[in-house]
Amino acid sequence: MKNIKSKFIIFCFILLAGIQYSNAQSSTTDQIGLRLGGFSGIDFRHITASNFGVAINVMGNMPHNWTLFSVLAEKHFPLGQQFVLYAGAGGYFSYAFDYKEKTHLLTVNSQLGLEGIVGVDYYIINTPFNIGLDIRPRFYYLVFPYPWDAGIAFRYIF
Repeated sequence: MKNIKSKFIIFCFILLAGIQYSNAQSSTTDQIGLRLGGFSGIDFRHITASNFGVAINVMGNMPHNWTLFSVLAEKHFPLGQQFVLYAGAGGYFSYAFDYKEKTHLLTVNSQLGLEGIVGVDYYIINTPFNIGLDIRPRFYYLVFPYPWDAGIAFRYIF
């Protein structure tokens, strides 16, 4: 009985936290920062007053020599004074160079595909910074080293 009561209290807390609406500092901002994950690089976002955003990313994956450019449309859902949940989709283009020293042969592999995103941002009080966690599934036609990617982002808000 005690276990059910504690689960109910946790459920109510999560529900109330989700219902509480607040315009967390995300609307009408531009944000630029660094994303670290399977693909790491520069992350830029513009968020409108209606909590829609456009994210542009230039990222790389060094073990596999991949470079990835992506553009995503995002919808932001304020969860409280400092937290924002977001989800979106878009497309990406990636390429990799493979140089064979023995044969001196350079090959280029490229990909074009769809990318989704689900994440949460934490806006640090009284500072122009936020920290975000996200998961990005990718859909493609040919072999790609990471069909999904998780990362942490540190952004400056201006």
